[in-house]
Amino acid sequence: MYALRGGFLVRPLAIAMILGAAGAVLSSLEETIPEISAWIPSTLFPSHEDPGVAQVILSSIATSIMTVVSIVFAILLMTLNARIDAILTRILISFVRDRTTQGTLGVFLGTFTYCMAALPATRALPHPFVPVATVTGRWCSRWSVSDG
Repeated sequence: MYALRGGFLVRPLAIAMILGAAGAVLSSLEETIPEISAWIPSTLFPSHEDPGVAQVILSSIATSIMTVVSIVFAILLMTLNARIDAILTRILISFVRDRTTQGTLGVFLGTFTYCMAALPATRALPHPFVPVATVTGRWCSRWSVSDG
């Protein structure tokens, strides 16, 4: 239990699963109750009827976030590898137990799973459906996180 609680991937996996479930639930809720989309102004999301735009937005966010995760953690591991000879255990333990690192990885992976969970809901056939609130929620939160 101690190893599971202090494991590096437990917290990021929990965050990713919660955000992925939020994307799936919000898109299915929006499909069940179409009035949710009416709350989003057309100036914020002008293509309420085009599922292609929503697919492009969601897939672009998912692709870019995985690129960011790859680059950030590759650089981080190269830095750790350069310092690993000097003080192996202190640096490695502090890296693995750092809540900020785990939270950051969780938000990155959660953004990816949110987009992947919402992406199947956007479709053109048999009847077009665009989860406007789901796409707008992820798009706005992505920009607020990256700007702040």
